[in-house]
Amino acid sequence: MRRAQAIAVLLAMTLMVAGSAPVVAQDQGDSSLNLIRSFPTVDTVETRPDARGMVLREAQTFDPDAIERALAANASGAVPKTVFPPDERSRVSPAYNQIARLVILDRYGYGIGHCSGSIIGPNTVLTAAHCLYSAESGWVAGIAIIPGEDGAIRPFGYVLASWMLVSAGWQESFSPAWDWAIVTTEVMIGNVTGWLELGVLSSASLSSGTLDLITVGYPGDKPDGTQWETSGRGLEDVTDAFLVSRLDIFYGQSGSGIIRRQDSRVIGVWSVGTPDINVAVRVHELMIVDLLAGCAEVGCSFAYWVEPPNPADAFSRTWARTDAPVAAGIVSRTWMWGPKPFDARFEPYVESPGGQRAVAYFDKSRMEVTNPYGDQNSPWYVTNGLLVGEMVTGLLQTGDAKFEPRNPAAVNIAGDIDDTVGPMYSTFRGLLTSPALFPGQSVNQRVDRMGNVWVDPNMDWYGVTAAYLVEVPNLRHTVASPFWAFMNSSGLVFDGNSTTWAQLFENPFYATGYPIAEAYWATVKVGGTQHDVLIQCFQRR
Repeated sequence: MRRAQAIAVLLAMTLMVAGSAPVVAQDQGDSSLNLIRSFPTVDTVETRPDARGMVLREAQTFDPDAIERALAANASGAVPKTVFPPDERSRVSPAYNQIARLVILDRYGYGIGHCSGSIIGPNTVLTAAHCLYSAESGWVAGIAIIPGEDGAIRPFGYVLASWMLVSAGWQESFSPAWDWAIVTTEVMIGNVTGWLELGVLSSASLSSGTLDLITVGYPGDKPDGTQWETSGRGLEDVTDAFLVSRLDIFYGQSGSGIIRRQDSRVIGVWSVGTPDINVAVRVHELMIVDLLAGCAEVGCSFAYWVEPPNPADAFSRTWARTDAPVAAGIVSRTWMWGPKPFDARFEPYVESPGGQRAVAYFDKSRMEVTNPYGDQNSPWYVTNGLLVGEMVTGLLQTGDAKFEPRNPAAVNIAGDIDDTVGPMYSTFRGLLTSPALFPGQSVNQRVDRMGNVWVDPNMDWYGVTAAYLVEVPNLRHTVASPFWAFMNSSGLVFDGNSTTWAQLFENPFYATGYPIAEAYWATVKVGGTQHDVLIQCFQRR
């Protein structure tokens, strides 16, 4: 009996693309950050039903002469911090604009201490709650914010707080777990200084021993108004609420941020210390939710970023459903994706966060996570790239409605790489609008390398028919019967817990996408021998 090979287009492709710049400037040295005048995107203020909320107080107004007297004082806060010998702190001069000294004012305008803070938006400064509100004294009367103070030099002067907000949890319990707060300013000082971005990192990222950290503030044991930094790798411990470290800090640095060096994101707020450790409140999603709720009340805004789930986990789950049983040798069928990914990267895509989406290349497909914050339980959380469509048309998709023109791929669509007779991807460019066969009609059309099509009655012998008509906007083609049978077939799959018998694909078009052309027979060299091969191009393979 004559045999024919039915091939749904399977391919592997690597696209070389340039990475995009981060939203905050990268550091340029081993011990300093490039923070000057960076303006990360400020997220839209919104309310959330799960917000616990903030407690707010309007700051008092003061006589300017009283403020000047207060700024001359260098009293620091009273919450202990620890410098671990040897003292590895270094002076920052000129100072970072986005780090501020916060002078605490009593109701008479006297300076009664100072903390440190990070400017995180046009009119928003992040600090520690105990700098603003305590069990013993209640609210402070006001705060004077001095951005980028460098000893006697105050490049931006000072601005007064208009509102002071502490977490509701702090007012109720005074637990260090709630020791974070924000101060809003009378003027949009961040539009001049730039601001930093809050970063909500996964526990895995925070627990990495290679995590490069830096903290900057105004320690009370150093000359008046001087900014100091210390850096190190890794944290001592990470919990849901706290970051434990041995970075050197001192009285007066309450409210300083722990900053991840690689992107200058603030990941923690210094709260308290012991002789052995210093403890910061972790920047987490609940903090962001409450800060958003507070800003909605007083009219402030700030920049934040939530680390998306690791795309490798989602790619692995998608691969495992059909290919884990193949890899384990408990089923004999073709790979759906391939033995393993041979490349993983981020590539430009307009609608993805930061304009980049995660992709993984397998022998037979490109997996993508376009929206990392989507529903991970949805089968469409991971999609498969439109590689065949891109190679046939020469249009590389970099957004939902954005394409970069390239040349159609002059690459054999099937068979041996040295075949000079079989069709290429570019062959099908002129066949995308060919009329669809009717369901039940015999698939007996042939195509050659130049894209010429003719009916070959000899192909009727194989009994291949048009099985399923797909009609969607700008596309009308019929799936050939062997491919339709495979797309709806069942077999052993891995469901995340065990191997079970089920449909290979929860949606028949999940892995392949829609057909972009009709099915055609072609003569293709496979293993050095000419064969009749059935080829149909689908969007994704």
